[in-house]
Amino acid sequence: MSDQENPLSETGRQQSVDLLQRIPEKPDLIIVSPYSRTQQTAEPLIGKYPDVPVEIWNVQEFTFLDTLRCKDTTHEERRIYREEYLSKNDHDFVHGTGAESFNQMLQRVDDALDRLKKMDENKFIVIFTHGHFIRATLARNERKNVTIEGVLRGMAIDNTDIIELAVMRDSAVQTDIVRKF
Repeated sequence: MSDQENPLSETGRQQSVDLLQRIPEKPDLIIVSPYSRTQQTAEPLIGKYPDVPVEIWNVQEFTFLDTLRCKDTTHEERRIYREEYLSKNDHDFVHGTGAESFNQMLQRVDDALDRLKKMDENKFIVIFTHGHFIRATLARNERKNVTIEGVLRGMAIDNTDIIELAVMRDSAVQTDIVRKF
């Protein structure tokens, strides 16, 4: 089963229900990645607010390792591939089948930020996405240097963590809040 198709665990399902208590208001828009588990995490919120539009954006996880080579391996077994990838520090390197380069992932981040910047600044948007993508988005939005090391080994982001993002517009910070999970 691919990363895109991995279902949400029972723990994840319970976390998604518990998350409803931490979303303070009805969103204007719900955005999910193409990954099944983000869509399943969003289901309780979508069920609570069935009239809120839901869009699928390319805000999926950064898949930097060859999916065929890593199939049926443990996190520990993939360590050598992760370390090899990090040591290359090549933003254009593609590890193999089903993987993308760091620059390709950054382009997806830029595309998402551009779309958000074009939206009404008073919208409350909830985005269900993934840790690597969140770390890259936060750094890119703050116009910081985004590194492979920072994205892969940056701050810990747990399932259903709420990260608030004020989208940067030109040189000023926008006042609306985008929540990322």
